[in-house]
This record gives sequence, C-alpha cells and structure tokens, in this order.
Amino acid sequence: MLESERYKTSLNEVFSTKRKFELQLLVEKVLAEANYSVGKIPKEAFEIINSKCNTTDVMLERAQEIEKEIHHDLMSVVKAIAEQCGEYGGYIHLGATSYDIQDTVRGLQLKDARNIILETLNETIKIASDLALKYKDLVCIGRTHGQHAIPTTYGMKIGNFLNELILVKELLINTNVAYGKISGAVGTYASYGTDEIEKIVLEKLELKKQPLTTQVVSRVIYSKYVYALGLIATVLDHFAREIRNLQRTEIDEIRESFDKAQVGSSTMPQKRNPEKSERISGLARNIRSAVQVSFDNVCLEHERDLTNSSSERLILAETSILTHYILLQMNQVLSSLQFNEEKIKKNLYLRNGAQCSEHLMIRLSDKMGRQKAHDLLKQLSNQDNFMQATKDNETVREFFSEDEIDSILEPMNYVGIASKIVEEFVNSLKDEKDEKDEKKDEEKIPSSYSEAGVDLKLESKVLKIINEHVKNTFEFGDVVGREGHYANLIKYGDQGLALVTDGVGTKLLVAQKVNKFDTIGIDCVAMNVNDLLAMGIVPKAFVDYLAVAELNADMIEEIMKGLYKGCEIASTPLIGGELATVPEMLKGSGKPFDLVGTALGMVHLNKLIDGSNIKVGDVVLGISSSGIHSNGYTLARKVLLSNYQLDDVFDGQKKLSDELLTPTRIYSEVIESLIDNYDVRGLAHITGGGFSKLFRLTENGFLLKHFPRPSKIFEEIQKLGKISYDEMFSTFNMGIGFVVVVPEEEREKVLYHLNKYFDSHILGQIIEEPIVKIPDYDVQLTR
Repeated sequence: MLESERYKTSLNEVFSTKRKFELQLLVEKVLAEANYSVGKIPKEAFEIINSKCNTTDVMLERAQEIEKEIHHDLMSVVKAIAEQCGEYGGYIHLGATSYDIQDTVRGLQLKDARNIILETLNETIKIASDLALKYKDLVCIGRTHGQHAIPTTYGMKIGNFLNELILVKELLINTNVAYGKISGAVGTYASYGTDEIEKIVLEKLELKKQPLTTQVVSRVIYSKYVYALGLIATVLDHFAREIRNLQRTEIDEIRESFDKAQVGSSTMPQKRNPEKSERISGLARNIRSAVQVSFDNVCLEHERDLTNSSSERLILAETSILTHYILLQMNQVLSSLQFNEEKIKKNLYLRNGAQCSEHLMIRLSDKMGRQKAHDLLKQLSNQDNFMQATKDNETVREFFSEDEIDSILEPMNYVGIASKIVEEFVNSLKDEKDEKDEKKDEEKIPSSYSEAGVDLKLESKVLKIINEHVKNTFEFGDVVGREGHYANLIKYGDQGLALVTDGVGTKLLVAQKVNKFDTIGIDCVAMNVNDLLAMGIVPKAFVDYLAVAELNADMIEEIMKGLYKGCEIASTPLIGGELATVPEMLKGSGKPFDLVGTALGMVHLNKLIDGSNIKVGDVVLGISSSGIHSNGYTLARKVLLSNYQLDDVFDGQKKLSDELLTPTRIYSEVIESLIDNYDVRGLAHITGGGFSKLFRLTENGFLLKHFPRPSKIFEEIQKLGKISYDEMFSTFNMGIGFVVVVPEEEREKVLYHLNKYFDSHILGQIIEEPIVKIPDYDVQLTR
C-alpha cells in the first residue's frame, strides 16, 4: 500500500523509510548522550557520536547495504553509525536491545501521525458543523428499516454524524501513543544498571514511559490507537453510506459533486457514481480489519516473540495513512455536497400524509384511546391516499375537520424541536472553542503569584498582624513551640498537644468545574496531617468544616468518601465536623462549596522535631510529591487554562482535570516509621510558599545542588507563564512534597528507607549562609 500513490497523504512521509532512519539516528544519538550523562561512556565518545548521527555522515543507502548482508534492519543502522565513529563506534547502542530503539522510534512516529489525524478530524467537524446549521430547517423524510418513518431535517442527519465525530475525537484524544522504552532485553534495565538513562532519553524526546515493559512496550497501546482509527473510519463509513443511499436514482436527495470531465462508467454515459463515498466505505473495511490484527499482537509469548513485527510494519502505517486519507475525502465530499431540494420535498410528500400518521394517532388518542387510534390508522394506511382516506373516515371526521386534518398531516408541522436541537449542539461546540480561543488570545497569562491575584508579600504583612494577636493569647495556657513553625503545642504533662487547620483552596474550583468531588477530602486531610508530621507529631484525630451554597446529597457523599480515604491513609479518625448551608456567602457557577479541616496531634515533648538540632553539613533529602498538591492553584489554573481546557489530554496521558485533581500525598506512614528509627533533625511539608518553607527549620541555609528535574506539570506552568524559577520554587513544591534533614552518616540508610515508600532523592546539605540555593535553576531564596 505504501508504494502506491493512490491513497497518499502527508502521513506517508511520517512513515517513510527515510523518516524512520532519521529517527533511529536521533534515538541512538540521545541514548549516547544519556549514557554519557550517567558516566557510562567517555566524553570523547559522546561528542563523536553526537556529531556523526546525521544523514549526511551516516547514509541510508549504506545501512541498506549492510542489512542485505546481516538481515537485521536495526543492527545495520548501528553498524553504519559505528563505521563513522572510528575507535568510539563500540559505544553506539550501549546497553540497548533493538526494540529500545524501534519502539521509541514508533512512539515518535505515532505521536506525529495522531496529531495530524486530529487536525484533519477537526476540519471535518468544522465543515459538518457549518452544514448542520445551514440545513437545520430543511425538512426531509426520515427513514427507519429502509421505510418512510416521520419527518426530520437534514440538520438532524448531519448533526447525528457530527455527534459521532465528536465521540470518536474524544476517543482518539484519550488514546496516548507517545511512549518509548529504554529498559533492555526483558525490561529489567540489567544492561543499563539504572532506569535513569531511560528517563533522560524519553524526557529529551518528549515521550512517556510505561511503569514496566518486557522487550517491548505493551501492544495494548498500539491496539487502542488502531481501535480508535477503526472507529473513526466506521463513523465516516456510516455517513458515506447515507450519502450513497440518498444519491440513489430513486431517492436523489443529495449528491456528491461531479466534475464536467468526470466519468461515472466506461459503458454507461449517464452514470454519476458517488465514488468518493464508496471509496471511504471500501477503505474503512481495510482499517477495521486491522483492529483484529492489533488485538492479536497483544498476545506475545513470554517476554516477546516476533509475530507482531511483520504485521505492525503494515497496519500501523496503513491504518494511519488510510484514516487520514478518508478524512480528507470526506472533507471534499462535505464541502461540495449538493442538495436537491425539489426531490427532497417530493419524497417528503410521497406518502400522502401517511408519514405523519403518528401525529394524527397522538391527537386521536385523546379522543378514543391510543390502541384504537393505532388500529384505525393502520387500516387507513393501506389505502393508496392516506390523506383522503382519513378525510373520508367517519370516526376521524367526528373529531377533526378537513382543515385540521391537513394541518395535522402537514410534514412541516411535525419536526418537533429539531432546529433547536441542532442549533444548541453546534453552538455548544463553538462556544467551547471560542472560550478556548479567547483565553489564548486575550487573557494575560500571569507570570507570578501576585499577578494571578495572590500577593504573598501583603499576605506576609497581614500574617504578622495576626500573629501578634495570636501570641497575646498564649498567656491563657502553657504553650510550647517556636514562632513561625508548622504548629504550636499545649503542654499536657510530658506530652504536647497540637492543633493545625487548613483548607483545600482554589483546587476546589477545578472540582466544581468538572463535577468531581471524591478526592478533595483526601487533600483536606493531607494538608493538615502533613503539617503535624513536619514537627514529628503523630495525628490523632480530625474534624472538618464543609460549607455549601445548597445541599446536594450526591456531592456531599463524594466529598465524604474522600475524607474517609484520607483518614484511612493517615490512620486518623474523623471524630466530627460541621455542615453549613450559606447560599448568600458562596457564589459562582457549578456547586460552590468550601472545605476546611482541623487535625489534633500528640507528641512526647522530648521527641518534638523543630529543627533546633540541625547542624551545618547535615544532609537534605526530598520525598516526591504526587503533583501540585493543594497550593499555588490560583497561578497554576490561570496559566494552564490559557492554553488548555480541563478535558484536554495533558502530556499525552490523562486529562488536565485529572492531573490537577490528583490528591495531595499523605506522608503519615513513611514519616512515622522514619522518626521511630532514625535521627531525624528537621522535617518540612512543602506547601504554599514552596521552598521558603525551609526557613522554618533553622537559621542556617540549604544548598540543594542535586535537585531532580521537576515533573511535566511544573515545566508546563513555567513555560506557558514564562515564570522565573525563583517564583516557581517559592510557589510550588516542584515535585518534592516533603523534606527530611538527617546527619551525613545516616543518609544512605534513610534514603533507602524513604524509597521503600515513595521516590526520594538526596537534594543537598545544610550550609551556614541563611539562604535556599538551587544552583541547577539559578535559584536563591532569602528570608
């Protein structure tokens, strides 16, 4: 198929031998860079490989010559590169198995193909939307079982096609193909000794990784993609068949355009065939047939066999190109579709009123009961002229005059709210697009928290005023604690009792927007118990305050599910709370509400961890976050929603709303076990204020010279908002949700302990200078 010019599109280039070869060189080049960055190959080897991995030095023709000798397409590329790298040729492909390269190349190809198909599908949707609106009032006969049914409109016909296009578009959007793998022969990383090389390669190529692989990435990924294309093809086939049927000589309501020079038949000059629609239907069969093949390719034996390889060389390229081709064909058909309004009207009135017998039956039902009305009209419908038969029938004449019968059986009077349905549906699509475009073009993207509407400097001044009043109350009890830390305590014998309170903030607005409330309670618990843990205090009880604009049992139940789950993770009972209905105070669209929690904790006073034991040279460790957690959302939302909608797929993996609603990680188990077994000198929950929170621990400073690369969500916020890294690190957790300070001699043991729970890293060490310095990002935070 790929050698044929007949169905060629721009996607042929994506899957061409030349493009595949270019991508193989690129992946080998990036692999060498990753091997160099982790010390696997010398600098000289990386530099020569980096300079030679191009199509000028390494020729496709040479690789093809080698393949004829060795009968291995990937190794022929490796050998062709090695020839150009002299003594350093042995460092090419270091640690890799063939499908580390091939599946990664495939991920790059399919990512490009999917984007091009989506772009063309969007054009199909636009053309169909315009047609549906244009013909929303063009009444025609509807058909069920190939028989005349009741009237409908061409706006409804095209609108139904449009609805199916939207459904398959959502399926393709939610089908991520942008995966690669650099995990070795059976996915264990044995040849690399680390998964860091894979992380570097895939981040560089902007691909995602699977949690684990065999020799190949799971073929479920490709099968989902082919299935999505098969369904797109089926929707196009569905409407192409409708066009073909409506172009039948006997019906002749719509027609494909037909050029003057076009020929329908070599022997029948009168023929005017719907050749594009027929071609769409024919090629849809090829595309659908690949779905079963893609399913079979999932079932590889053990860690991999070769049965998928040959078929994938055909089906992935062919289904992509053919789907793109028939989308382009449908766009041509729709753009020049001809409507024979005279024949549409003739067919509409063909049955002499029988097409509106349902309308008459409904009106008669009020007079004589539905079943009797149905039986009567069934008999009358067997007459040649239904209209005249009803006017001649004594029973019908008893209830309706001839003028009333004419009106009841007039097809134009029996299309319900078809016009409104079409108009509202198409306009809803336009409103959604316009809203997105307006945000892109007009809304100023904030580049700081203050521009987003949260002035941290002013907030700091206000907090000082509040704290003065707070401290004045300490005379009423035996208060223990240090000003500015995560919690103060009341002395209770040799124990300290602590209370903290916090809410979920504007993350709630995301939940309201997508009507998803089952994780917000986890955030509420997390924001409180994590603050207690930051002083080595074990949470003992939790209460909540839920304020709603109106009582909605379903929403409240979902919120409570989250609170239960959070308490379960924290092993903390929810011992009470408050529900307030305050419609005058809570305004906004959706279901406005606010959620706040309070956590009670207890600690033996000699086990309180307040940072006072921290020493210069101590090691700073970081425990990964699950995402943004519950801070900085005012800035994050305004930046991200300038470019995305909440139901857009983010990073090719999941919807943005799901990313933003990922619940805050609760660190109870890891921190409680840590403080029971190691000399922990400082703890910090990284929330609002970002890494400025570290100043709560000590008068010394922090040199975080090994800060891991932040996850994609933070990189996207930084890039879209053009936000300085100083601002990013003083607003967000940047992928580190909790910080632990321990003596140098315990760092390896503690790091091992932390990694048993969550990905954790050595960030740096304690220094004398009272700053937070992150050299990789040129960040320096001061008090």
